[in-house]
Amino acid sequence: MKIGTDKISDEQKRLLTQARSGSVDVMASAFVRVIQDEEIREETEELHPDWQALYELKRDTLRRFLPDRWVKEAEAFFESLGQFDQQLCELDLVKLRTTFLLGAGASKPAPSNIPTVRSCCRNCWNVGEDSIERTSPSLLGSAKSGELTTLRIC
Repeated sequence: MKIGTDKISDEQKRLLTQARSGSVDVMASAFVRVIQDEEIREETEELHPDWQALYELKRDTLRRFLPDRWVKEAEAFFESLGQFDQQLCELDLVKLRTTFLLGAGASKPAPSNIPTVRSCCRNCWNVGEDSIERTSPSLLGSAKSGELTTLRIC
């Protein structure tokens, strides 16, 4: 299953609203429907990240209200999501020198004119061009042409 907000159905949005503000039976029904959703399970639809936090908040209530079968299925469903970023949980950001560049370019136009991550990265490539060209000329070519969208350095 994929967590995200790009591919969320109107039905899932409605269920999430019900789970947040509905009565216990409405909330439980919303959880059961979302964990059974074939599109979410087949990854043609993403699961909104708020479901995880809401599950943690409502877990005890769901255990008291739902039949054991659904409690076990909900636990398995949400536990499988927890494994997604296990490596990130093991990083010690206090000891690492880390920079996060986030953005989709929504603030690029005037009046803010905040540079996009892509343009910032392109500037970084330009600054280090000589040393990158010596070590990996094909990587530099991909970066300058815009073909390179993600670079992970470990």
